[in-house]
Parts: sequence; C-alpha cells; structure tokens
Amino acid sequence: MKNFSSSDSESEEKIHFKNERVRSFKRKNSQRFRQKLKELNLKKDDAKSQNNSNFATEISNFDISSSEDSKGFSNTHSNDESLKSEETLGPSTRTSESDFTDSEFEELFQNNLNKKTIFEGNNPSCESNDCKKISKKDNYQTPASVICLDYVKKFEYILTKNYELINQYKEETLLKKSSDIINSNAYLLNEEKKISIILFTDDVQFSKSSNKKVYAILGQIFELPPKIRFSMNNIISFLFFIGPKPNFNILFNEYLKDFVNILNSGIFLKQHKLNINIKIHACVADAPARARISNNKQFNGLYGCLHCLNPGQLEGNTRIYEYGNYPLRDKNSYGEALKIIGEGSKEFEGVKGPCFLSLYMPFPDGFILDYMHLCLEGTFKSLLNIWLDSKNHFYKEFYM
Repeated sequence: MKNFSSSDSESEEKIHFKNERVRSFKRKNSQRFRQKLKELNLKKDDAKSQNNSNFATEISNFDISSSEDSKGFSNTHSNDESLKSEETLGPSTRTSESDFTDSEFEELFQNNLNKKTIFEGNNPSCESNDCKKISKKDNYQTPASVICLDYVKKFEYILTKNYELINQYKEETLLKKSSDIINSNAYLLNEEKKISIILFTDDVQFSKSSNKKVYAILGQIFELPPKIRFSMNNIISFLFFIGPKPNFNILFNEYLKDFVNILNSGIFLKQHKLNINIKIHACVADAPARARISNNKQFNGLYGCLHCLNPGQLEGNTRIYEYGNYPLRDKNSYGEALKIIGEGSKEFEGVKGPCFLSLYMPFPDGFILDYMHLCLEGTFKSLLNIWLDSKNHFYKEFYM
C-alpha cells in the first residue's frame, strides 16, 4: 500500500478543483448554447411565417433539370413521357419518301419541342397541376446548376489571334493533300467558307452513391493546325451542368442562345473587319451521352443504332445486332419519325423526340464514332488484359 505525502494530497485537491471548474464551465456554456438555439429557432419560425411567399417552390424528382440560381435560371419539368418511354413499336410504316425542306424540318422540331413546360424563375403561386401535387412530405432532389462561360469572347480571341495561321494551314493542307479532317470528303462537300467546330460532351459522377454528375459541353476548331488545335488554350468551354441527367434540347435553347445566334449569323472579328460563319461539323460523346443528346434510344434498346434501322434481338439480357443490309437513317427517315411522334406516338424506330443538333449539322452522320471509348478503353484495353493479366497465364496461346 502506497503512502501519500501531504504534497500528493494537495496536488490531488488541485486536480479535483480544476476538473470541477471545467465541468461547471461546460454546464454554463451548454445552457447558453441551448438558449441561443431556442432564440434562433424562434427567429427562423417568425421569418418563415412572415416571408412565406418569398420561399422558392421545390420541384421534386424531375428529369429535365436546371439551375438553383441567382441569375434567373429556369426550373423545368416535363409532362411529356416520351423521353422516358421504352415501349416498342412495330416495324416501319413509312410510305412517304419526299424530301423535307429546312423550314419543314425546323417546324417539326419546334412542334415536338414545344410540348415541354418551362417555368421561369421561382414562382410559389404556380397554377400547374404538377406543382400543386408537390408537398413538403415528398422526397425532392436539390435543383441542378448550370454554369455558362463567355464562349463568345473565347471564339473571338481564338479566331482573331490565329486568323492568318488558319488560312495558311488550309491552303497548305489542300496542296499537300495531307491526312487531316479538313481534307476529308465530308468536310470538302461543304463549299461554303466556314469555320467548322466539333462538339464534345461527357460526364463524371460525384460518387457511386450519388445520382449527380457534372456534364460538360466543349468545342474545338478544325481549321487550327493540330499542334495548337488540341491546346487547352484553344478549347472552347460552353457549359457545365451539375445535377441529374439533363435535357440537352433545353440546355441549348435556354442557356446557349448566344451560340445559336453565332450559328445563324456568324461572328464578327473587329480587328479583321469581317464576319465569319460558324458550322457544327460533328459531335463526339460516349454511348449514354450520345443517346441523350441525340434523343435516341441507347444501344441496349429496340432500334438502338443511331446510324441504321437494325432493331436488334434480345438474347437473355443482352441486345445483339446481327449483320444485315438494313436501311440507313437519314434526314428524311428522321423527319418521318418526328412527324409520327408529333401525331401522338411515344417513340418511333428508336427516335424519342427532336434533337437540337439536327438543325445545325448532318444528322445522324454528324455523330461520329468515339475512338477513345471504342478502341482505347474498349478493344485495346481488353487485348492488354488478355496479354498481360496474370489471371490468364494458363492460356499460353495469348498470355505473354
């Protein structure tokens, strides 16, 4: 048994006294904290009751999303179930082979697009039946955000800085007949003197447990020499969308209006005192993004091919596209599909509705194959695994 000296007992008393002070301090502060919390909650309740009309209406579980914004971005939702339907229809009943004029084609597009309901700003007194159904008990998703960058100034900067270089490169490429996009048959078919751009869109998910993604719409100018074409300084960032899956028609129509004006009227370069026409030559996206931006079914759905009318066959849970001489999709077949959808069908031959890009680029040929996903991350990645993965060392025929 230990003998405690007087100094030990004094030190224990000091420690005990110190601990009591700490406990007393914590009790007082916790009481103050609870009191402050009550006051804040009372103020919050008063503010809610007085300013109830100023609070935004929360839109629940919508597929067509937009910004929560301080800049007047619109909250959008849709009564049109055609974008969600995966019901199948029978074989083509198309009888008309007449060509669609540009004005008829645009009218078909607008008639289908106008089915969407767009509510501008935050309006708690909205008379829509959908809004009336929404209550505080409903689960809701945080409204999405749309970030638009000043792509008009970016266009002006790139074209003004590289105008002479662009003309020089085009002349040299045509003379040398070097292998580049501006020597391709599709490019040379267009006799007008325009600057052609290619659009890219892709997404990245925040986390596996979240349905929120960041979608980007980017652009690149074909006529720039390859050395500077792929430089980040010459990549045009149009828009970033943060949220659930977007409707690209609304993104283009509502948030990229200046881009639409550029496509219709061109862009004026003050330094060179000339107006340059801009054309969308192509769009590149992975399979899910391509299906959304083209408003077509994905590869695992009936008529999921964007370039031909092969319906495909289900084998288990996989859709197989057999080889065969199937009709190719073109502007006329697309116009016929839009006409049938406009008459009340939910979808026709894989087409769910209008695609904004069909007004400004060859459709569907403008949706070119995605080399990165098809070859680099697809076939070649599989070959590397077969050759180098230690799991395959039993198969001496191909394991290295």
